[in-house]
Amino acid sequence: MKISERVSDEVLIIEPKERLTVETEPDFASYFIRLLEAGHRHFAISLADVPYIDSVGLGAIVRAYTSARRRGGDLRLVHVEGKNRYLLEITKLLTVLNGEPSRKPVTH
Repeated sequence: MKISERVSDEVLIIEPKERLTVETEPDFASYFIRLLEAGHRHFAISLADVPYIDSVGLGAIVRAYTSARRRGGDLRLVHVEGKNRYLLEITKLLTVLNGEPSRKPVTH
């Protein structure tokens, strides 16, 4: 899985560049663990370049959130739009993960 990162106001912004699914989840999970072990605590995951998330991908995001919180940090989602926004809304995870408001209407 291709992932880029950048820092803004002490928040590490993680930018996955493909689907977050059962096939890519192990890469995402190990990447996030390495960041935690390196001492990072405050994260934002940008979903701008993530065209699809399956249930395993949702689980990876929830585990990342829980791991960050257990270490005294936090995790937010940004650029949550389209089908990803719809999925996070119907699972009520958007309220927990505090995603930013969509700039586009949700279409089903």
